[in-house]
Formats: sequence, C-alpha cells, structure tokens
Amino acid sequence: MEICKLRLFLKLVAQVEKVEQIEPLPDIDFNIRAGNTLVGYATADQVRKAFTEERKSDLEVQSKLLLDSSEDDYKRFEESVELVERAFRQYRIQQTTYGGKITHKDKQELRKRLAELTIQLDGNLANEYGVTPKNYGSKSAYEQAFITWKTSHQPFHWFVEFYDIMSTGGFDVIIGNPPYVEYPKVRTIYTIKDLTTTACNNLYAYCSERSLILKSRYGRFGMILPNSSISADKMSPLQNKLCLNNIAWVSNFAWRPSKLFEGANMLLAIVLLVATDEIQSTYTTRYYKWYKEFRDSLFQNLSFNDVTNIVLEGSIPKFPDIIYNSILQKLTKKAPNQYIADSFSSYSKHVIYYFRAVLYWIKVLDKEPIFKEDGENVVTGEMKPIFSKDAEARYILASLLSSSLFFTHYITWSSCQVINARDFHLHFDLSKIQSNYKKRLFELGKTLQTDYQHNSNIMTRNYAKRDRQFVMRKQYFYIRKSKLIIDEIDEVLAQHYGFTNEELDFIINYDIKYRMGNTDDENGEDE
Repeated sequence: MEICKLRLFLKLVAQVEKVEQIEPLPDIDFNIRAGNTLVGYATADQVRKAFTEERKSDLEVQSKLLLDSSEDDYKRFEESVELVERAFRQYRIQQTTYGGKITHKDKQELRKRLAELTIQLDGNLANEYGVTPKNYGSKSAYEQAFITWKTSHQPFHWFVEFYDIMSTGGFDVIIGNPPYVEYPKVRTIYTIKDLTTTACNNLYAYCSERSLILKSRYGRFGMILPNSSISADKMSPLQNKLCLNNIAWVSNFAWRPSKLFEGANMLLAIVLLVATDEIQSTYTTRYYKWYKEFRDSLFQNLSFNDVTNIVLEGSIPKFPDIIYNSILQKLTKKAPNQYIADSFSSYSKHVIYYFRAVLYWIKVLDKEPIFKEDGENVVTGEMKPIFSKDAEARYILASLLSSSLFFTHYITWSSCQVINARDFHLHFDLSKIQSNYKKRLFELGKTLQTDYQHNSNIMTRNYAKRDRQFVMRKQYFYIRKSKLIIDEIDEVLAQHYGFTNEELDFIINYDIKYRMGNTDDENGEDE
C-alpha cells in the first residue's frame, strides 16, 4: 500500500513543470486500502445475511425471536456504518474546504470507528469459516484461532471500507490486472467461499467475479486476463459471467514476436464490458501479433467482430475476420456432426505424430524425429501419436492437420499454447470426401513429409545437465520452406468445402507476415 501511495505522489509531482506549481499533496490514507479482495463482505445483502441467516444457522435455533433480534443487530450495525460514513464526508470536506488541514486526532478517530465495525464483521465471517467459540475448548484457544484465521485470510469488507459507494450500487469503473495464480497454491493459506467460478481454480477468475459484484449495475469493467480465460473449458463459468447480460469487447494478444507488456511472457486478453438491458452482445478481435516498432499504434488499429452467436461452451473465439464467418458456415454445412477426431482410430500401425506446442506452424510428422542424448533415443512429452485405420487415412489426416485451414481454426478457438483434444473439433467427415480429393490429399501428405525431411537439419550440441556432460543430436524442421505444398493442400480442402477464391486466399495468407518471417527460435526451427 505504501508503494502505491508513493507511486501516485511521484506521478502527481511529475506533472509539475516548475517548483512554484507544487501544491500540498492530498491525504489519501482512506482512498487506498489493503486487504484480501476475495475474502470479506462486499454488499449490503452479504452483511445482512451474516447478521440473520448465518447466525440463525450457527445457533441452530429457528425461533422468530432470534430472527427479529438478528435483524435489529443488522439495523444497528448499518446505523453505525452510516455514522462512520458521515465522519468520512466531514474528513473529506476538511481536506478540500478548510485548507487541507487534517490532524492526527482526526485520523485516529476515523480509524477507531472503522476498527469497531471491522471487528464485528470479522467475527461474523470467522463464524462462517468455522472459527467459533463452540469449536474450541477455551476462550484463549478460540482467540488464538481467530488471530491465526484473520492473519492468513486478511479479510477486507468493501461494504464498510467504501460504504458510500457500495450502499448506492457499487463502483462506476473497475479496472485491474488480477493475480494469475492457481487456487491450490494458496488454498492452504486461505479459502474462498460463495463464488460461482470456483471450478475455474484460478484467482484471476475469482477476482473477475468479485469485480462484477462490486460494479454498479451500469458500471464499466476492464481486466487484463490470460488468454486461457476465454479459451479453456474449465473457464466456462467465467466466460458465462463475462457474457451474461453484458456487452463485452475482448481483444487478444500474442507474446511473440513482441509482447504486450515487457517481462510478461504470456498470451493476454483485455476484457471490457458494460451491462445491457437489451440483447447481450460479444465482440472480439483476431489474435494480434506485431513487431515492437508497431507497439504504439497497436490499440488504434484494433478491429472487433460480432461473435455473439458463435460463442461456444468453453471458448470465446478470437475471430480473425468477418470473412471467416462464411468459412465456418461452410465447414459446418459439409460435416455438421463430424469432426477431425472422429477419424482417429485406436492403436494401429498407421500412425502420425503431432507436436503440442504451436507458434507459427503445426508440426505433424509420419515418423519420430531424430533426438538422442549420448546415443540414447529421447522421446519428448510434447510429441503425441494419432492412429488411423489405414495408410490412406494416415496421410489425409497429416495433410489436414498441416493445413493453414486447421492452423486458422486452432488459433481462433484454442489457448494458442498447446494442442488439446478439444482443438481437433474442426468439422470434417473423411467418409464424405470425393475419391479424387482423397487421392490428392493422400499424395500431398506423402510429398509434404518427404519435403519436411529434405529441408530438415540434424545438429549436434554439447551441453551440461546435472553436473554431467551430454552430447545431443537433434533433428530440426523448417516447415515454412514447405509452404507451397501446404497451399496445395488448402486448395484441395477449399474445393471439398466449397470455399470461394476470396475465402481460400484468406486462409492461405492468414498471418503470413509472421509465419513466413524470421523465426524466434535460436536454431531456426519452425515450431
């Protein structure tokens, strides 16, 4: 909190050009608060529940007398909060009207009143977490348990700390960059209760939901989130929260060749939304890549597409262009209920290998690449097999998975980090391809694999690992050198699906500037 204050003060001072322009800096002690965003009472309804339903349940008494008593307790608490809010208002008036003179006594009085309210709410909240006198053998044991709980959970009660805002509906604007931390990593320290996004298992989802609770009905929401927030099945609860009854704008950013924020080697999405009384709408951008010299003009050139009726469970698409909508329709029409994965078989001798990590190309091979350490074969966990029923299906699948059509599909719907099972849901029915197209895809698949091998390079390197010297011999592939063959594959697929020349041109040239540009890999291999 102190660092935050210092940075704000430095920012204010930085706006001043002459020493004479410096004015007394405002007191912001009560504008910046620290605590656990996810633990504590945010709204009047939550506080009322703590004084009525929760207390009633804890004491296991169902009498009307108790309920009436709890309601009275809540009313007295609310009156106390209102008195503190009046004191806050007077405090602000002193800051702005009476020369900005705030005494230490003024601050102490406000802090004392806040502490009294917080103690009441902390006690109620601890009760919900099972920290109650009846669960401990003595008063001292309970008090120690309460201190331990409060230290680990650091409850923050928005309803009290920002009473004037929360009592009138919430914040008009909430922006943030929440922690990208998996919940199990902090669950031993503190636990989260009563969130619908619990299954997402990540703090950024919880902070996003909490922000939507804190936001006023028509307030604005803006969060910088990992790309997985809009493209992973387990994030469906969060995606539903973001889209439900809102107008949402989602912009999507790669981290290579350049990053959105220096030091943040992550794929990011910026989510902006506002509630609507009309039909909910969702707009997204393509998956943006850029070179660092174009960073300053990146946001001015964002283009959004309406995907309201294209959002699927588990994924808000990174829609590349309006023309892709007609491509999707033709894919669906050709194979409405069939997908690439339906053409996979159980274990057989007809196998191809795909590599899960994807940057500019999807690497699919018909045999394991050379990879040895001190003469011993090494199999990377990133290489996964796909089995097919026969040799023809094997190379047709190799063609399809290597195509720019599949690459575009992958970038649009996936997390853009690794290929998962759900990413094979491109509409495709092997049994309904015309024989001449089958033959051509089979031939191109074999030609492509030959070309991959021809363009590959086997390198030998010496390196140390675990205090030992190793000799590594590894085969590297340069897929972009086979782009003309991949284009031929896409031309056959275009005929099969009935794409127009314009649609084919879009697919073949999708992200071509970066796919055919200089690679970032030190060995030059196309990933």
